[in-house]
Amino acid sequence: MGIGINSWVWTSPFTDDSAGLIHRAAEMGFDAFEIAVEDPAHFQGDKVGAALKKTGLRPIICGAFGPSRDLTHDDPGFARKACSTSPTC
Repeated sequence: MGIGINSWVWTSPFTDDSAGLIHRAAEMGFDAFEIAVEDPAHFQGDKVGAALKKTGLRPIICGAFGPSRDLTHDDPGFARKACSTSPTC
């Protein structure tokens, strides 16, 4: 078991410019880095992946969405909005 840290400790939203935080977390001795994904369009997976690979930190992802981006909501408009920025929806 290890200890991780969430990107919200330092920034919101997580973006390409935030990738340096992964190195900072590694230097501080963390074993994992949790990225709070507020919008998948804010960062490129390859840049973040390279930082994770270089540091050896275990990646953890959490989705952070407000009440208007709810895939389970009865109103179909909420689900459409939730999927509007996701390439996998």
